[in-house]
Amino acid sequence: MPLQTSGQITLINIKNELGGTVPHDLGEYRGTEGIGGTLPTGEIAMSDFYGQGLHSFSHLGSIDDTIDMIMSGTVNGGSLTSNDVLIVLGTHEAYSGTAAYTANGVALNARLTVTPVQSNIQYGGLFIGTKNVSGVLVGDTTLTIAQTTNPGSGQSFRAGAAMFRLENGSGAFAIRETTSNTVNGGSQQGGSVSITPTVSSNEHVFICGHASQGDNTTSTLSASNGTLTRYEGVSEPQGSGEFAVLTGATNPTITLTSTETSSSSQGLAVACMVIGYPA
Repeated sequence: MPLQTSGQITLINIKNELGGTVPHDLGEYRGTEGIGGTLPTGEIAMSDFYGQGLHSFSHLGSIDDTIDMIMSGTVNGGSLTSNDVLIVLGTHEAYSGTAAYTANGVALNARLTVTPVQSNIQYGGLFIGTKNVSGVLVGDTTLTIAQTTNPGSGQSFRAGAAMFRLENGSGAFAIRETTSNTVNGGSQQGGSVSITPTVSSNEHVFICGHASQGDNTTSTLSASNGTLTRYEGVSEPQGSGEFAVLTGATNPTITLTSTETSSSSQGLAVACMVIGYPA
């Protein structure tokens, strides 16, 4: 979170928020562009850091549920600037094929893709992608998720995604870790799946989870510490998707728990991307 706007501020406070290299001094932050504006390139003082920070995110919107081969939605038009990074968490499920994610026709960088369950009746997937904002991505942004293989007559494609703006993130963020875990179908009904990424309290963790199959599926994301903010996911008869951002956590255990009360088998998957500061 950004530094305070008044009162005593220390070099340790600044280092914890803005990162940097050892030994730390104010001079290494000259000209840094943050959410509080650009720091001076000449003489610099502690007071210049009031309200300053590099990492701040906002949820631009979510799209969910479809029965078509292609789904799209425009989120928070006009909000993106060329200094931002676009982050997309996605979950999709169909009887065959995979999904391609684009924003305004531009492919996102696939940071992590997961296929949680592959049986003769059910395919599902998770996606975490990023893209530095420039050109056609500035302003209105239309997210499209397209099925790459036709699942066949009478079969459907369900998907959803949450889109985030990492403000002033371009050139000022690093992906520290991506990790995932899955439990495949078989006789699995309900249950949970967990991951424990290496996280510092000043980093953001973007999380998506997927519970496949089942007509009565409900699923919940949780974390052992930190503040978890959940966003709208997919809620369909053939599966449940969850999205969240975790802040203020230290090496948390992140768990997707599902309750499946029908006789159908179920696959579970949870994945995350840890965003920190450049080395």
